[in-house]
Amino acid sequence: MPFPAVHPALDRALANKGYAEPTPVQLSSISDYVKKNKVTTIYAETLVSPKTAETVAKQTGAKVAVLDPLEGLTDASKGKNYFEVMKSNLTTLKQGQGCK
Repeated sequence: MPFPAVHPALDRALANKGYAEPTPVQLSSISDYVKKNKVTTIYAETLVSPKTAETVAKQTGAKVAVLDPLEGLTDASKGKNYFEVMKSNLTTLKQGQGCK
């Protein structure tokens, strides 16, 4: 199942082209994509504002799941080392994609 992603590298690339946040037209296009492709989960990161993901989820009925990119382990991270955090991310992905 395809799924859209929001990532800081994409944000920087868009910012370099003059985009700061998705425009209403872009959000509408993303929401249309999510609906058309029956995307059930929008993924966000712990180090990135979930605002865009939450907006798309609200418009489409999808849910938001959070992945930890490991660059900023905190007390809120679901693990204390690389393997524990990646295992948590895998669990989150399995749940979001409906895997058993």
